[in-house]
Amino acid sequence: VAVEDTDDSIEGYYVGYKLYGSPETFTFKPVESIKGRTQYFIVSNLNRFTEYSIVVQAFNARGAGPPSEEVMTRTLEFGKFYA
Repeated sequence: VAVEDTDDSIEGYYVGYKLYGSPETFTFKPVESIKGRTQYFIVSNLNRFTEYSIVVQAFNARGAGPPSEEVMTRTLEFGKFYA
């Protein structure tokens, strides 16, 4: 049985972000996937030249999987940043 034909196929991802080192919880945004092939997501309205923690969770009809390891990134002073 192909992965696309089971209940375990990835339907999308949750991208979570927060200020790096913050005790606050992550803000999650859903990202729909086309056959598990989503390769990027743009998080908008972030502060310039600021460090953020980012995590990703895959989800399907059965719920969300475990989050990825936390990654720290810094927004640019000017322009857009893609990670």
